[in-house]
Order: sequence, then structure tokens, then C-alpha cells
Amino acid sequence: MPRLANANRILAYSINPLLPLLLRATRDLPSAQNELRWLREYAISFTKSKTNHQRGNAVSWRKLLRTLCTARSGGMPLQYILGTQPFGELEIKCRKGTLIPRPETDAYTTHLADLISNKRNSFLSVRSKAQGYVRRSNQPLRILDLCTGTGCIALLLQSLLAPSISNLQVLGIDISPQSVRLAQENLRTNIRNHSLAPSAGKHVQFTRGNIFADGFSPVWNPGTPGTLDGNGDDGMKEWDILISNPPYISITGFCKETSRSVRNWEPKLALVPKYSDCSGEEDGDSFYPRLLSIGEQARTKLVLLEVADLAQARRVVRTARSCASRYWQRIEIWRDFPSQGNASTTIVDGEEIVLLGDGHARAVICWGLADGSLISE
Repeated sequence: MPRLANANRILAYSINPLLPLLLRATRDLPSAQNELRWLREYAISFTKSKTNHQRGNAVSWRKLLRTLCTARSGGMPLQYILGTQPFGELEIKCRKGTLIPRPETDAYTTHLADLISNKRNSFLSVRSKAQGYVRRSNQPLRILDLCTGTGCIALLLQSLLAPSISNLQVLGIDISPQSVRLAQENLRTNIRNHSLAPSAGKHVQFTRGNIFADGFSPVWNPGTPGTLDGNGDDGMKEWDILISNPPYISITGFCKETSRSVRNWEPKLALVPKYSDCSGEEDGDSFYPRLLSIGEQARTKLVLLEVADLAQARRVVRTARSCASRYWQRIEIWRDFPSQGNASTTIVDGEEIVLLGDGHARAVICWGLADGSLISE
């Protein structure tokens, strides 16, 4: 990380004595000024709240602001300090121990919701030998969000799809009990602040589960969802869509390429795969074969998997193409912002793969045999 020029520190101090603290974290003055404004607003709001006044020794907003700026200068993510991160129209609570939602995840989730809405009749159909594709009668659109973290993806899909698809079942699963509790809290909070309709409480569930457990079989529980560490007595249930932002950073990448803030504050469990028998950059790939296998067993029409970059995206394409059953009929790679820019192509083992949008490669999308060819047209 390059050192800050003294001239920048002096200029920052002349604007506000707290700015040099934030400059250590942001590395540029405009970003530091934005963060100071947000932190000031938070400090003023907090000191007016009941929580502050219920304390025996209420703190002033100026004293709190300096404390917050000092924490930020040490690398603490702004989202952990403020406690929230905007995600679409939602406000997602963030705490240490859970991965902070990123704008790129927001962008591809929104693009996926647009795709589903535009082709909802295809997503809500089933293959019939006699009639081709027919609409399912009174059946919900079933979405599985694995490695759900804060629940941001599941909740944003519910928010965006509910106006056009009234019958949804969105199930988020994570191995971390802390993440599941926070996802459930985010569901309740966004219903309470009217960002989600009250019906979302019936259409979204979060539960704990280990996707690598023997017999893992995610099921929708009409009552209180339980734990899914291995409950496959009846085999894998069918789901329409599987989406996942799994751990995908290699050990080397985590140590050398992530920022100090990420390494010191965000959960390594959500970033680096625990289950890996590879070395080098490919030790970040261990979740993808399992996720693709679950997608095939669940007869999904579409699977979306977040990736780190184009090299990893190409490896995931190869993994999907190596499936003996040839279940995955069409594959695309979406960049950071798939709704922007033009489409291009990349060649993977002689096959032309569409690259959609602007930015870096961010997600691999696979359409399955279960009506996926119709949807992807």
C-alpha cells in the first residue's frame, strides 16, 4: 500500500481534523469526506436515540464521532461501524463474523431477478412428454440460496420478484449459526421498515446446513425451519433456481491480494474454502463441484455461482462441462454489472462462452436440462 503524501494529510486536516484518520483507510480525500459525513450522521442519530439515553453516562455525538473515526483508521470496515449496508432497496445489517454484501453481488442479483420476471412462465413450467412445456398448477417458484450469509441475496430476490410472482419459496442456508441468526433478523427488520411486504415472512426461510454433509437435502418447512446437516431420507427435492456466493478465494489470494480490512475483519470461513484438496489458485474452487452436483440433483433450471475473476470462471465452466450426464445445456459468464455494456465471448476448451456486461468476471450461470434450454433462449 503506497504511503500517503504529507500534503494530502495537511489538506485533509485543514478541512476537518478528523479527516486524516479516515484518510488512512480510504486513501483518497473524496472518499474520506463521504465517510466523515456518514459517520457524523450516524453519531448524531445514535446520540439522540433511546439506547444512548438509557445508558448511565450518555456520550456526546462529537466524542462518539472521534471514536468511530479512530476505529475506521484502524481498518474496521465502515459497514461494521454503521451496522448496515444498502443492498438494492433493502438495508442489510452487518456484523463482524458475517461477510459484507458487495455492489457486484447486488448487480447480478438484480439482473437475475429481471431475467426471472421476464421469463417467469418458463420458470414456472415443467416438461411434459405429451405436451412439451406446461404451466405448473399453483406451485411456487422455488429458489435455493446456499452460503446465504446475511441473507442479502435471498431477501433482494424476494423483494424484486414478489410484485410479479406471488407464490415464492426462498430458502437460505448457511453453515454459520451466527449468519443464520443475522439473516433472520434482516428479514424481520426489512419487514418492519416496510422494505419487504409482511408476506415475505411466509415466503423466505433461513436455516443452518452443511452442503458437504452426507445426505444433504434442503427442504421447505411450512413451520419453523430446522437444521439441515444431513437429512436426505427422501432424496433431493426439486428447486427451480440455485444461487450461491460461496467461499472462493485461495489461501494465496487471501494472504496476498485481499485488503488489510478484509483479512483482519471479515470472516475467513466465508472467503476461503474449508474443504479443499487442491493447492495454488485452484484451492479456491472446492465448493463449485458440490454446488453444481446439488443443482443437478435438485433438477434446477438455472444455477448462478459467484466467482473471483475470469480465470476462476473458466475453471467453473470446465467443471460444469465435465458433468457426465451433460445436464448443463448452456453456460454464460456475467461480469460485475451484467445489465451494462455489450456482450462478448471467451473460448473455453474450444467452446464459445458469452461474457455479459461491464467489469470483471463475477458469476457463472448454467441452464439445466429441466427446461433450461427454453428459458435461456
